Amino acid sequence: MRPDGEPEYLSPIDPYALLRHARRRINAPDAEETDYRRAVSDAYYALYHAVTLLAAPVLSSTDDPLEPYRRIRRFRHWHLRDAAEEARESADGQVRIVARAILRLHARRMAADYSHLARFTQVRARRLIGQAEAAVEAVTAPAFTAGGGQSLLRQLAALPAAP
Repeated sequence: MRPDGEPEYLSPIDPYALLRHARRRINAPDAEETDYRRAVSDAYYALYHAVTLLAAPVLSSTDDPLEPYRRIRRFRHWHLRDAAEEARESADGQVRIVARAILRLHARRMAADYSHLARFTQVRARRLIGQAEAAVEAVTAPAFTAGGGQSLLRQLAALPAAP
């Protein structure tokens, strides 16, 4: 998933590698709840990076090929959550599916990473990874940006970047 015109020395985070890693974690013979939590976090990050990599070229009008990647590193997770909330209300079916996945995975990732009270099982982690996979597939399909996906990217681009 390397954007066109990307300098050779850039190595963006691969959403598919994160999803493979999440699957390996939960399918390990000695997997435990910590692995399920980390897998849920990996699944969210796969979707986060799929969307921000897609948005990178939209976020900058400069000729500097590194500028979009610098800018996406300034986006916080609440930026993606807010863009998804906005897109969920006004977008077409495919974008609504992706927006709902972003919101669900964002909430579950927060619980997995920060809540001592949340409980994660292999079944729950597997379901969330599946949702992330479906959303990443939708985001990386050419039809996403050709169709309603632009609304999500516009929402993301319109949010102020964090310092």
